[in-house]
Amino acid sequence: MNQVQIVRVVVASPVDVQAERDALAAVIDDLNKSLAIDRALRLELVRWETDASPGFHPKGPQWLIDSFLRIDEADVVIGIFWKRFGTPVDDASSGTAHELRLAHDAWSTKGKPQVMVYFRDSPYAPKTKEETDQWGYVLKFKSEFPREGLWWAYSDLAEFERLLRVHLMRFVSGVFPLENRDDYLDRYSRLIQLARQEIILSASKFHRSEDRPEAARINHAIRNAVERGVSVRMLTADGWDRLPAAIELQNDVGAEVRFDKALHLADLNYLCVDGRNVILASRKPSPNSGTYFRSTSSVEIQGSSLATALQREFEDRWNALTTQTLQEHLKEALPGMIRASSVEAVARVLGMPREFVESCQRLKPSIILLIGRPGSGKTTVAAKLRDVIVSNGVFTRVLHLDDMAHMKAIFGSPRDSGKRFEKVETGGFFILDSSVYDEGLEFLANQVPQNSEKYDLLIIEFARNSYTRALQILLQRGVHPDLVIYLDVSLTTALERNLLRARRTEGTIISFRKKRCTKHMQPMT
Repeated sequence: MNQVQIVRVVVASPVDVQAERDALAAVIDDLNKSLAIDRALRLELVRWETDASPGFHPKGPQWLIDSFLRIDEADVVIGIFWKRFGTPVDDASSGTAHELRLAHDAWSTKGKPQVMVYFRDSPYAPKTKEETDQWGYVLKFKSEFPREGLWWAYSDLAEFERLLRVHLMRFVSGVFPLENRDDYLDRYSRLIQLARQEIILSASKFHRSEDRPEAARINHAIRNAVERGVSVRMLTADGWDRLPAAIELQNDVGAEVRFDKALHLADLNYLCVDGRNVILASRKPSPNSGTYFRSTSSVEIQGSSLATALQREFEDRWNALTTQTLQEHLKEALPGMIRASSVEAVARVLGMPREFVESCQRLKPSIILLIGRPGSGKTTVAAKLRDVIVSNGVFTRVLHLDDMAHMKAIFGSPRDSGKRFEKVETGGFFILDSSVYDEGLEFLANQVPQNSEKYDLLIIEFARNSYTRALQILLQRGVHPDLVIYLDVSLTTALERNLLRARRTEGTIISFRKKRCTKHMQPMT
């Protein structure tokens, strides 16, 4: 029988995160029953309240605690902070800071222990000077965190447990890898065949059936699962070489595939079936999209706790702003692929119609339509959307378009007054001829091709009395929105906002009477 190796996990924290300290025991117990068994490991949780004993030390109680924790002999040290920093000791602002400094010094000298520090970011309002000071020490410690380190934020106890479980799994899989790949491909196929409700699969790369026999086996099992009514969602890293397999899996097999560029750096692939059965496969992270390292070891685990943690992480990545659908990734990747080879070569590699590939030869910007009555907040939302999208690196070149300049030009024409529109005594204009609206849409449609090469994203806003007709006109002019957002506010709110706008500028454009006609009352298909 193999000798069991002890992996020492030491926790350091102030007293206000006792719930997190207690949760560590359950997480480590789960890992000892799953991931650690195949590796002949046992994770041992060390904390002062369970491992220290009463006594004296010439330098004080903290040094007595140090003798029990033996931080320099630990494999992992976990630091946790929220509102409090702790009680000062002779050589540090708190006992926790002292323990983490010991861990950092040991890591700097011999490369261990691994130091994982977590900060809870739940809303908090200090009520006393002492509470304010304690919180200030925490914020200062966070701002001065060693440049070699990376801390992690969490919002509540449940998220802490989920994050800790995943991070410890990655540590164990990376530091203590299994010696071979075992039969994890067979395990994948078997678990997929057992699925009855849901399959989620996260992997740096999938493969086409025709490229690898093992891929054919797994893809066939996924197809059978889809035919049984099982929901199948798959996340993979981005890159043109991921497209052939993704096209097969989504268009032929029936799974839903999305692309997450962060998966190049992932050191774990995983399969989760029906919220209970899990396969974890460890791998060396890829430095970029052009490099791929296959999984080297795996473990199969049954347990709802681990499955729930992976499901939450999967949902976060699935819905992230930077995660792309197959259609979005094709739209982004195909122009570069065509420039590097040819339309015919790309169509042949991807197994797609030449006409479709040719239509993607010129990069087209993504389009968001913001619609709603005047005063619904379209311009404000457009500005915030642009800031969020640019700051998160989704797109860098974003243009906001509207038809206000065109409408002002029409309303400034004395020739059309009384025929196509009329000025209202209470302020604004009432449109009599619907062609005014159509001309505004023509104006917006003309702006799209003019800006296609300059921008990655166009945010287009307008108000109309028939949004169904407006969308039909735009589609006929080749404007195909990727997202339509309707902003709904009350007529009273819209009127108040436009009156404020009128006092700040030369006057509102659309009258109160016309506003009643610009609320969406019909289905948009």
